[in-house]
Amino acid sequence: MIEPLFDKNLIIYKTDNINIKINKPIYEGVALHNDRPYEGRGNGYHTVLQTKNKVSIFYVATNVPEHPLKNVHEFARNFECTCYAESTDGVNFIKPNINSETNIIFKNNCSHNFFPFYFKNQLLGIGGTQFNTNGLILLINNNDIANWSVIKKLIDGSQLLPGWHHDNHFDSFNIIFYDPNNNHYKIYMRHNDPKQRQVQYTTTTDFNTFSEFKKVNNIDFPYEMYYSNFQMYPESKYYIGLPWVTDHFVTVLNEPTMLMFSTDGHDWKVLDLNIIPDIKSALTAHGIILDKLNNKMYIYVFDPDVEQLQRYSYGLHRIQEITCYENGTVKIGPFDLKAVQQIFANYKTNSDGFIQFELLDEHDNIILTSDKMVGDEYFKEIEWINSQTIPSDSKYYLNVTLSNASLYSFKM
Repeated sequence: MIEPLFDKNLIIYKTDNINIKINKPIYEGVALHNDRPYEGRGNGYHTVLQTKNKVSIFYVATNVPEHPLKNVHEFARNFECTCYAESTDGVNFIKPNINSETNIIFKNNCSHNFFPFYFKNQLLGIGGTQFNTNGLILLINNNDIANWSVIKKLIDGSQLLPGWHHDNHFDSFNIIFYDPNNNHYKIYMRHNDPKQRQVQYTTTTDFNTFSEFKKVNNIDFPYEMYYSNFQMYPESKYYIGLPWVTDHFVTVLNEPTMLMFSTDGHDWKVLDLNIIPDIKSALTAHGIILDKLNNKMYIYVFDPDVEQLQRYSYGLHRIQEITCYENGTVKIGPFDLKAVQQIFANYKTNSDGFIQFELLDEHDNIILTSDKMVGDEYFKEIEWINSQTIPSDSKYYLNVTLSNASLYSFKM
């Protein structure tokens, strides 16, 4: 299990020379060009799925840059389609010929914001009926990427939170994913209150019964959220959000993609107000792709100004960084190690730097001490000088000394 150190409550103490920051992703290049006649500035709602041997992208394509509001029904029927691309490495994508020399998998009322997901190794999808309150439709893939059929209506407007409703309540990036912390699926949808557009959610285990619908709690988030883009952070117990947001009153931020995290999927905190400042309207795809061969994590962002899906990367589980250029100390925890006797650290030191760990009990007694560790390591096991079995019925803390070094995350 990865501990990415997003939760500030884990930082019990730090010396003044310890710096904690969120890293910006690095631009890697174009993942998808708009090179088909039915693609254009209106492309969006990209969803990226990673399986053992393949990375797949589903997205809506449209080549109509603007449309009068009075013609939205005709616009959706005539110009929007759901498309597909795939890759073996998350870097080089192809658009396979699926229907009549195109990569269009279907064109119907679910095309506008189709969202695919896996349920027990079966590829399913949800589609919002864009311009009415008919609701959220559940679809199933029939072992052929272009062969989809409707199972049933999943959610309709009558089930949503009361308040201000209108005819495009499901016109958003409706998100569904499996939550292993609670053994259920979370479904995030558009929430329209009288003041600003936000997000509400429900949960289900069987797609028949649903928990009480709730509005997410944005603890330190004053802006309007166009869509949620919430998901599980890979290989961890945390939830991460890359929402596209706007502020209709203050235009300094334009329409940025924020980075948010949550410990429960309900209360959300901002980690970074704008992770990609060089794109005015950054429409971030759903999905974080792990490239363990190259120790990278990829996110994908559609830039409508250049009509391209761009690929950005973080170092593998290196979104947050704890850094010190002189000897500094930070105490992190508590951790419930249970039967886990191994702790792996993700860190980097300068040529003259080091990082060293002490395992403390809840009374600050030193249980274990490591050697000084050096290098650029993605999850190197902490080797204890006085190795011994760690009792599993207590809470533990890590006291970390850094000198010209950075600590990113742990694996336990």
